[in-house]
Amino acid sequence: VQRVIRFDTVLNDLDTLVEVPYKSLYSTRHRGGGVAAKENIIYCSFGYGAWAPDAQNLDDFRGKLLKINLNTMSIDIVAHGLRNPFRFSFDWWLNEGFIADVGSTVAEEINYFTGDYSLLNMGWPCFEGDSQLLDPDTLCDGYSYSSPEYTYSQAEHRSITGGCFYNGNYYFADYISGFGGFIDTNWVFHPMPISSSTGLPLLFPVNVTSMDVNPLTNTLVVSTWIGKIYEYSADPLSITE
Repeated sequence: VQRVIRFDTVLNDLDTLVEVPYKSLYSTRHRGGGVAAKENIIYCSFGYGAWAPDAQNLDDFRGKLLKINLNTMSIDIVAHGLRNPFRFSFDWWLNEGFIADVGSTVAEEINYFTGDYSLLNMGWPCFEGDSQLLDPDTLCDGYSYSSPEYTYSQAEHRSITGGCFYNGNYYFADYISGFGGFIDTNWVFHPMPISSSTGLPLLFPVNVTSMDVNPLTNTLVVSTWIGKIYEYSADPLSITE
């Protein structure tokens, strides 16, 4: 079971906001795991849990990006048809963000969403990246799907980790290889994704699990599975362990 829990530091009390069971014996992976919160709104992501149809089932929270309103305690599905949205990033000022969705055999992808949209279908398991895997009429109920903002082949890299907004760009990395890049969002002058472009390649440490920004030093902070934290300074990016 995956849970999003709120801890009240005043009352010293725990409150479960959403609980997502994983039934399959093979669902120890692909559970997602991103959370973003500000004031009374929380976004959280959950992987499909090794049972592909759940990603398209709107009565199930697996394979979804959710929005929780703490004032009303309502839960809305922002995006479905996701495989393993291990990390996503949301720009609260612009009310928009990117979901990095880990692929299976074909491609890794980055999907765009805004806080005003709901029920965006990212296509899994009928689509992965720009490729069609299954007949959408049979499993995905014929839904049209939202094409990814950016995708790359699994021929050389696999398992994308998003990512964060830093100096007007959205940065991402590949967990397995350390390959990475950025999407120029032009977020200062235009809403995304006008005139988006991708800068490649960047080389991050392998096994990147998350990224964030240190606002005090204006640096990009990257953590890894092997227990190390790296700090990147722009332009050009330089790294300090």
